[in-house]
Parts: sequence; C-alpha cells; structure tokens
Amino acid sequence: MQVPLKYATSVTVRFRLVKKGVVDLAVGTDWTPGAGDVKVSIDGGALQNTIHLPTNTPNGSRWWALVLDSTEVTGQIIGVEMHAPASIEDQALDFYTYGNANAAIVRDLSVDPWDETAASHNTGGTTGYLLNAAGVAADPWVQPLPGAYTAGEAGYIIGNLGSDTTNINAIKAQTDKIQFNASNQVITSDTSNVKKNQALSNFKFLMRDSVTKQPVAGRTVTATRALDGGGQAAGTLSAVTSIGNGEYAVDFAAADMNANTVMFRATAAGCDDTWIEIITEP
Repeated sequence: MQVPLKYATSVTVRFRLVKKGVVDLAVGTDWTPGAGDVKVSIDGGALQNTIHLPTNTPNGSRWWALVLDSTEVTGQIIGVEMHAPASIEDQALDFYTYGNANAAIVRDLSVDPWDETAASHNTGGTTGYLLNAAGVAADPWVQPLPGAYTAGEAGYIIGNLGSDTTNINAIKAQTDKIQFNASNQVITSDTSNVKKNQALSNFKFLMRDSVTKQPVAGRTVTATRALDGGGQAAGTLSAVTSIGNGEYAVDFAAADMNANTVMFRATAAGCDDTWIEIITEP
C-alpha cells in the first residue's frame, strides 16, 4: 500500500518491523540501525542511504520512526527499504507524493478543496477554469448585478429584472394568450372559428359501423347537443348530410353554440354513437 507524502516536505513516517527469524515485532534492543541499513529510491532511481536512520520511538515500544528529508521526497514515487539480515526481516515502505506540479498528484491533498486557490485549476473545461472565467469579481456570488455584465449575459439580464421589464412584458404577452375552458383546461389554439353564440356551418364528423368499426356512409343520422352540461336536445341543428366514406356534416345555429362547452352527439341504427366536445371562444 502506498502512503501519500507532501512533495519536497520533510516528514516523519512510522512503521513496525519483524525480528529476524521469529514472528515477534522488533524493539529497540533488537536492532541498532547503521549506515547502509536503510536506503531510499526516488522514482525507481538508484538506492541511496537515507540522510537519517530510524529510531525506536517511544523507546522500548514496537514502533519505529524515520525522518525523510525534504530532498528525499522530490519524486512521484518514493521507496524505502531496510535490510539488516542479522537483526530484522527485510522491510519496504512505499509512498507517493502530492501538492506540486512534479508530484504524482498535483493537487495539495492537505488543503480542503474549497480553500484552494481557483487559479491553481485552469485546465480548460474544469470547474476551476470556469470559476476563474466567471466575470470581473473574484467571487461571482458576491458580485453586484448587473455590474460589468453586458447585454445578453445572464448577469446583465438578472440584474436588470427590476428596471428593464422588456423580457417580462414579452413573456406576459405570450402567457396572456393562454385561455381556459369552463373545466379549467387550457385551450391550445390561439384563435378559433368556433365562437360562442355564433352559427357554425358544415361541422364534420365520422360515423362507424358498430360491428366492423369501419366508417360507414348513407345512414340516417340523428344529431343532438347539450349546452354547458345540460341535457341532450335537437335544438336548431340542421338535418345531417352524408358526404361519403363515413363522413357527415351538420350546421349549428347561433343558439346551438351559446355555451362555453357544447357536447355534440350523433346516432344512427347499426352505428356507434359519436360524441364530440366543442369548446367555444368568447
């Protein structure tokens, strides 16, 4: 397992050792480190004697400590090996570095990411890059709006919501066109030729055979309508005309359209009833 160390920073590493030939951990009386017993390798380079030697800390315990000099932590991967055949089993320690452009990990792991300088993260497309390009303020969240933002930029638009009502009025002009029927349903069409209390001519509908469900022509069709939830009645509807291919037409007089909703019904022998809800405009 590799342990992180800050690049070019002296550090004390702690570890345990196994006595030679037994399964016990070594204490201070088991090994007196000497020159050449402990070596360091930087990025797989040649082994060099460490500047410092391990110490049994606290004395008499099974813990050992080794101070790595800042010059010994100047690569990406740092390896330490201990070899004293008469006293301890061979031991190796592996480390990787952070917090420098030449380290294994550039970011300083000892600093909370939210406390880092954004300027240290300027790779295109990263969050740091985008925050650094966020505008004239070092902290875009406290930048007064509209500030230096120009027309078309989000900061300008948001900052001018209170004084520049152009966009709001444009939105309102569109939403004002939305109309609702008596059931509070949105009428999706902006305009319609189906007007309340105005005659509607040549209203077309389809009749289907009650067995085959196919459009059927030439039937004698009876038409009625109900106004705003009232009962079905013939009213002043015209006679139904067969156009062909199962299509029929009927004329509504103004009195037949004098409602917010008109429920039209057409019946004929051997056919399914046809029901059509007509929503009028004022």
